[in-house]
Amino acid sequence: MADTSLADWAVENADKLKLEATKVTWVDDWLPGFFDYQAKVTVSGHTYFGRGIASTSVLAFTKAVAEALERAESAQLDEPWATAAHCTLAEAQANAYFELLGIDRAICHHYTGRRLRNLPLEAAGGNFPHNQLSEMLRRNGLELNMAEFRPAADAKIIGVFVNSARKSHVKGFIKGYGVSPDLKTSISNAIVECMRNVTAVFLGDIKPEEDELACTPYNPRWHFWRAQAKESLAYLKQVLLPLPGAEPDMQPEAISINDARFTEIKGLKSLFPDLPLFFAQARSPKLIRPQFGNFVPDEATIERLITFNGGPIDIKTDIPHFYG
Repeated sequence: MADTSLADWAVENADKLKLEATKVTWVDDWLPGFFDYQAKVTVSGHTYFGRGIASTSVLAFTKAVAEALERAESAQLDEPWATAAHCTLAEAQANAYFELLGIDRAICHHYTGRRLRNLPLEAAGGNFPHNQLSEMLRRNGLELNMAEFRPAADAKIIGVFVNSARKSHVKGFIKGYGVSPDLKTSISNAIVECMRNVTAVFLGDIKPEEDELACTPYNPRWHFWRAQAKESLAYLKQVLLPLPGAEPDMQPEAISINDARFTEIKGLKSLFPDLPLFFAQARSPKLIRPQFGNFVPDEATIERLITFNGGPIDIKTDIPHFYG
């Protein structure tokens, strides 16, 4: 999202949006060269927040505003999953597909027990400050595991998982996901998504709001906090992370954006006709239907898990999946 038209529009409409933007500084120590902004907007009397992390301050601000407006738009949906905002409709659709694909991979690997493939932090590439990140992790007693999920025909899916051995920290882990056609982009996105929460929860002592702890079909945040239990960390390490010296089969699955169907969401256009942003939601009969709260292995879900696994499965539902 290199287009600056949304940033300009947001500034021009700051009063209508009751826009507040805050620069977050954890990246200065952990990921030098990155910028992190939080945006707060009010739409139809409701407040929404967005975060944006990027290599320029304008792009970080733009991403934060886009995410806040996406949440305002998707709040009107019965199932507000696999949505995305972008300055072009095609990019909004692609990003919605990538989110749907990330949810599919997180759930499929979790409930089939198919292991991930280990990736070194250096795979982020020479332009990423992985040496500084490694040093900050060491100083704070944190362990980072990065792994690749089974690819799609047109996308790489990366998970980053951070846990701590210190008694003063939470007993489980924080995770972040990245999905993109480009491996390095997927890695970068997964790291920044993970680390912004790691610094807040492990080092900032952020606690959940009461409604975030409700186990309901419409509360992904329940999964975020449940992952911070020691049982979740044990499942991650014993079942999903790669075994030493093992090389899991990572043959790409024959699924692509061509298997997705999209709905353009236009609710905000009635309030802001000149909004330079498009919103889309993705669905696909070939990918798992997103679900949160208690896992319900209905017929379609079981069929998808068997297809992903390439054979029979033994679903254990005592540990919730980690996407949320």
